[in-house]
Amino acid sequence: MPGSHKSRFRMPERVRTVDDDMGLVVQPVMEAGDVLFFAETATHGTLPWKGKGERRSILYKYASRAVARATGHLYTPEERYGEWTKELTAEQHSLLYGPGHHIGGKKRYALESDGKQVRLANQAFDYCWDKFSTAPAGRGAKGSKALAGTGRLEMHGLMQLPGPYCYPFRQMIAHPAIVLKLNMMCGKRFRLDHGPLIITGVEGTEGLTLHGQGEPHNPCVASHQQNDTTLWWGHR
Repeated sequence: MPGSHKSRFRMPERVRTVDDDMGLVVQPVMEAGDVLFFAETATHGTLPWKGKGERRSILYKYASRAVARATGHLYTPEERYGEWTKELTAEQHSLLYGPGHHIGGKKRYALESDGKQVRLANQAFDYCWDKFSTAPAGRGAKGSKALAGTGRLEMHGLMQLPGPYCYPFRQMIAHPAIVLKLNMMCGKRFRLDHGPLIITGVEGTEGLTLHGQGEPHNPCVASHQQNDTTLWWGHR
């Protein structure tokens, strides 16, 4: 919802469920390999998937160096993710530190952008298809008639897949185009807050109600930053 990150008005329920979006909701048109950047403070969601093919998307969430959302604890990549993080490049590794470590992404590294990584990511989807979990129908639509459908397919742990299937997901976290944009959005030394997460839809998969902009308020996923120090210790 363009401009919603600046809104100071409570969202009408019929807009949240998209049963009547009042002309405020915009559906971006994307092609294979496209990246969509948006702030968590912007109201966003997902429409039901009506295409004949699969909708394959990968979600990464970043934060500035002193902001915590998924977890507020100080940690190293090895402590949070495991010893496999030692296989990463220095730039990729730097993005996995917890808040307060002044190490995160700031440089640009040359990576392939000719479609090879997109093809390999699609091969990884096929490789781990039997490992996907199906969310309960209705969890995303929350009673909305406009968004109703079957539960979406999803999977975590993409960077821990065996090679070569893990490679595109590891390279995406520090792709030069990503770093360039996030330096502007989050500031230098930003960090990966959580993800990547595969979200897949087949024809008839339900949508996701609009959220963000601090609504509905949920303290466990709030971010708190003050004097370059994280004060919020989130819990799931």
